[in-house]
Amino acid sequence: RAQSGTYDSETPASTPAQSNRQGTFMKNVTSKTCLNCEKQFRPKPYRAVRARFCSHTCRASFPLAKKLELIGYDLSPRGCWLWRGTITKFGYGKIGHDGKYLRVHRASWQVHKGPIPDGMDVLHSCDVRHCFNPDCLFLGNDADNIADMDAKGRRYVLRGEENGFSVLTEEQVSEIISRPRVYGSGAEIAREF
Repeated sequence: RAQSGTYDSETPASTPAQSNRQGTFMKNVTSKTCLNCEKQFRPKPYRAVRARFCSHTCRASFPLAKKLELIGYDLSPRGCWLWRGTITKFGYGKIGHDGKYLRVHRASWQVHKGPIPDGMDVLHSCDVRHCFNPDCLFLGNDADNIADMDAKGRRYVLRGEENGFSVLTEEQVSEIISRPRVYGSGAEIAREF
């Protein structure tokens, strides 16, 4: 084809795909400042919008306190710092650090008040799960957490007819209890109810 001249004349000298591979697209990507080392870097095109770090090393060594500050919070009228980042299905804030995920209130405790002792939980005095204000947090164990929940009336145990798995009504239970206990009557009662 090249001898006839049709191939060379119909095909442009460089297609858009070729020019991207040659680096012309990279020239359109603006340089950014790394959040950790503050050096200028040019991100790869597919990361141009979201890139915040110049390398994996800078991203991995970014301090937890700066991450909390970077993502930020909304201040509630009660003084809670409401997490703007990812929220778990249970309502707790979540942040990635050192290759694992932490709950934000635990990360906040570590940043503002120090390490969390083994066997201790970080509890909320405000009862807002995605709050990470250190003034709303306190340390306690599982028993403290349950006692706090009971004191605030947050533990709701469904009993009797309120429980979705109940089969008998309160009246039926009262009738069964009032019957005299006769050998073999349990099967009869089960058939009846």
